[in-house]
Amino acid sequence: MLVIKKIIKKFWLPIIICLMALIYVIWNVFKGSKSINDVMSIATGNKGGVNNPLNIRNNSANNWVGKVSAPNDVFESFDTLNDGIRAAYTLLHNYMTLHNCETIAQIIERWAPPSDNNPTDSYIDFVSQHTGIDSAQILSFSDLNSIIAAMSIQEGNHVVSLDDVNNAFT
Repeated sequence: MLVIKKIIKKFWLPIIICLMALIYVIWNVFKGSKSINDVMSIATGNKGGVNNPLNIRNNSANNWVGKVSAPNDVFESFDTLNDGIRAAYTLLHNYMTLHNCETIAQIIERWAPPSDNNPTDSYIDFVSQHTGIDSAQILSFSDLNSIIAAMSIQEGNHVVSLDDVNNAFT
């Protein structure tokens, strides 16, 4: 019993914080105001969804393969990392074909516009530097895999390598 008292005396603040976090999770999940994915993202400091390397925002109109997001999640969540990578590829492919985004600069300006308080110029420089592709160079679809890998680093939710991206399509 003495050992338990010493532990509580020394670690009372972390114990209280953990209990408060647990109460927060239980309260928000059971009252239905947030999904378990959103609550766990908040509790762990994870800003995005599960298996979502580019932090794709949840949209009920998107019927992604492997989508496991709840309707009130902020970010999409996917059953597997490969599903999240393929969704990212589909979005960037659509940027190129439907929205005439032909360069890294045009893709990033649409993905992370300055009007949303994003550091768009530094994001463009980062992706260009990590891919070795000039930000104004016209892209081909084969460039998208390296762009996804670089964007995942910038997004910081779930970093994927170029091999991870390539393997998502095998």
